[in-house]
Amino acid sequence: MVLRTSQSAITVANEVSMLRASMIGAILVVEGIQDVRLYRKFALPIPHSRTILADGKPTLVEAMRILEKRETKGVLGICDADFDRVLGFSLQADIQSADHHDAEIMIAYSNAFEQVLIEASNGAIESEMVNQIRDSLMEIAARIGRLRLWNKMSDARVTFKGIDAGEFLSADFTFDLHEYVSKILENGPSTKGDIAELLEVADSHYTQMGVSDLAVGHDFVSLVNSHVEIINPGTSPGREVLEKMLRLAFDSASFRKTELSQAIAKWEERTGFEVLIEEASQV
Repeated sequence: MVLRTSQSAITVANEVSMLRASMIGAILVVEGIQDVRLYRKFALPIPHSRTILADGKPTLVEAMRILEKRETKGVLGICDADFDRVLGFSLQADIQSADHHDAEIMIAYSNAFEQVLIEASNGAIESEMVNQIRDSLMEIAARIGRLRLWNKMSDARVTFKGIDAGEFLSADFTFDLHEYVSKILENGPSTKGDIAELLEVADSHYTQMGVSDLAVGHDFVSLVNSHVEIINPGTSPGREVLEKMLRLAFDSASFRKTELSQAIAKWEERTGFEVLIEEASQV
């Protein structure tokens, strides 16, 4: 895996280097294909900037390290924060992270979330309910996030894939954590932990951190989708469609209010390269 990441990073770095030789504008390197679609909305059009897919955060970080060694100018990486802030990790100056844990969580704290929630529920959810719903579901997603982080740090190899968090949500925002933990332990071989230990982890680890840095976007959106279905049966679009709706609704005005936009503006000032269109920039 390390070798494959290194080879991919060299490929990305070489692509950027070839672009740098043929254009004078900024080059934006992003983590995944969904991020290409998201952040390209806010970037200056070709030929003033180009957006490149790294296909994974490790590849992005390594490619940016290679480009830094090559002293390649005007290249900006954007990726999810994941658990970096929780663990105190920092990336190099030419890489900026999404607000909160990832792009979906960043969007959840924007105006786009309200309009998508109202639309997805066919009007059953009203504006005054949105923040309460978001905060309640974010707390649940953060509990799951603590499990994910513990799994990563302990190398416990608990398998979350294929387990839909929303399936364990009740109408009163009660989340059956015991059943959820049982399912993930049954989902594949794990080297550490039992139900009792994981229940404790979900409520006691990293409690000093904000829930938005712990909550993973996929878990949160799954919970939102299930809540919509509970509120108005038959209207929930499904997690993947809901994620697409959120990203589509996240417009330049919403992006302009983010810490990421502010960080990019500072990068532009420091490097002399422009990335963002005027509508998405705080400058």
